Parts: sequence; structure tokens; C-alpha cells
Amino acid sequence: MHDITERKLLEDGLRESLDRLRLVTQATNDAMWDWDLIGEEHSWNDRFDAMWGHDSSREPPSVEAWAAKLHPDDRQRVAAGFLAAVNGDASEWSDEYRFIRPDGSIGYVFDRGVVLYNAQGERSRIMGVMLDVTERRGSEEERRQLLAHQVAAQEDERRRIADDIHDDSIQAMTAVGIRLATLGKQITDERAAESLSRVAVSVESAIGRLRHLMFQLRPRVLDEEGIGPTLRIVLAQMAEDEGLAYRFEDQLVEEPPKEIRAVLYRIAQEALANARKHAAGTEVEVTLGERDHGFFVRIGDQGSGFDAGALTASPTGHMGLSSMRERAEMAGGWSRVDSAPGRGTTVECWIPAEAAIAP
Repeated sequence: MHDITERKLLEDGLRESLDRLRLVTQATNDAMWDWDLIGEEHSWNDRFDAMWGHDSSREPPSVEAWAAKLHPDDRQRVAAGFLAAVNGDASEWSDEYRFIRPDGSIGYVFDRGVVLYNAQGERSRIMGVMLDVTERRGSEEERRQLLAHQVAAQEDERRRIADDIHDDSIQAMTAVGIRLATLGKQITDERAAESLSRVAVSVESAIGRLRHLMFQLRPRVLDEEGIGPTLRIVLAQMAEDEGLAYRFEDQLVEEPPKEIRAVLYRIAQEALANARKHAAGTEVEVTLGERDHGFFVRIGDQGSGFDAGALTASPTGHMGLSSMRERAEMAGGWSRVDSAPGRGTTVECWIPAEAAIAP
């Protein structure tokens, strides 16, 4: 004979709590779900049925019924993450993913579940709330598309000006240089020849500055060879002009689309401009690679640094931090800055491979 009074009280309390929770579940406008991890019973509320186009009176709720409505491109990732939370040690799970609406259109949800434990400390159930964020994603998408077209227009204008400089200004200055060289061979007066030589040097210097400007506007190598070779040229030029040492690691397996290259290059360009000012002659480290179905670039220096934790706007001398973040978010990615006084600065950004950037 065993006294089970305490256990019965716990069971009665749990049953009462679950009854109250079910009442809340049916009253809320949010989709709520409940997976019993011990009895393997599944349930969700009417809002879930309406969102998912499911009829629980005909087909009991199940993981399979939920997974069947996931977007094909998200199904494997989302289902694997959920099952890992159910079978693993994690105490919660969350994800934002696409699903197929009853009318066949694509919707977005933010889904979050929390694992509950019974009196014996066992993982007894996982319960969650699903929020329809389709409208929010639509507004974000419109904003991203608007910014994308703006950035694309800027890049097109940069390319046009760079082409004009190459085809017009540089060609004209080169022709002047050739004529000066020809004229220099015909002059016998020493002083006149010396003056002419100085003019020729000035013309050659002007051509060099025009080529540098053309590269800053839109380097042809970015379109023709890729972002890796472009960053190598930028870093080599920094080393030659300012003696700044660098390490560059290109981990790319395949070249990003041209639109993503442009975003990554502009962010790297601005980060390197800041590093040039604040690296204090130390080494700059640049890494280019792929992860999480996207592309990333990371630029780090060991310069003076600043308090990134208190950052609300670009600090003095660090122009473009807000621009980096906006460019990355416009493409559906992110840009982060890690810095502290005396500890240098690291800028990292990531762009998804399916970035919504206007061509």
C-alpha cells in the first residue's frame, strides 16, 4: 500500500491547468498548438485550422498534416529543426517560414514552441503559438524592392560614369600624353624640354587619378572576374599606398550573382575605408565566404576601436556604418559591427543567396 495523495493532487492540478489552457487556446485569435510528447496526442485550435486550411473534425491534427502545408523549399529545414527540438535537449524552438494557404498563395508565419516538463522531470509536451506575419513580410518586401531599385539605379549610374571616364576622359588625356611625347622629341631647347616633361608627368598623374576614380565608381573586374579578385586589388593598393599589411582569405566555392557582388563590395569598400583611417598601421584581415545559404564578408582591424555597445549612429571618422546596415538589410541580410576602445573593429555582413535585388 502506497500513499498516492500527493501524486493525485499534482495530476488533478495539471488536468485543471490544461483545461484552462484549452479554453484560452480556443478564445485567442492566434494559432496555438500542443504536442503531447509522451502520449503522442496532437491538438491545435480553430485558428490553426483556418490558417492551415485543415478540418480537425475529419482529420486529427498531426505532424504530417502540418508538414504537408509547409513551402517545399522550407519543409526539410523547418521539419528537421522542429523534430530536433522535440527529440533533443532544447527547451524551446522557433522559426519563421513559408506555408501554402488554403487559396494556394504563399503565407509567412513566425512559429515558437516551449517544452514543458512533468512532475518527474520528463519532457511531457511542447506547446506553441503561430503568428501570421504575411502582411508584415509584404511591407518589408515592398520596402526592400524600392531600396533595391534605388541601389541598382545608383550602380548603373556609377557604371555609366566610369565607362564615360574610360572612353572619353582617359582616352583624351592619353592622346595628349602621346602628343607631348612626340613634341618632346622635336624640341632642342633644354629649358623648354624640361617644362614639357613636367607637363607630361602631370598628364600621366591625371590619367592615374582618373583610373583610380573609375575603379572607385565601378571596377570592371567586379563584373568580369568577381568580388574576390576585386578585393585583392583594393587591398594590394592599400598596401602599396599606405604600407598597410593585410591577410585575405577567399573561401567562395562559386561566384555570387552580380547584384550580390555589388552589395558585398560596397560594404567591404566602406569598411576598408574606415580601417584605413583607424588600423594605425596594423594588419587588416578580410574573409570572403559562404554560409547559411548565403554569402558573407568580414573585415577586421586592430586599430583604436570605439564603443559599439553605445552605438546609435556612425561615430566620428567612421562614416558609412548606417549605410552598410541599410544595404545589407535591403538585400534581406544583415550587417554587424563589433568594436571596443583599444580592441579594434570587425565589420561582418551576410546576404542570402536568393536576395531580392533588382538587376
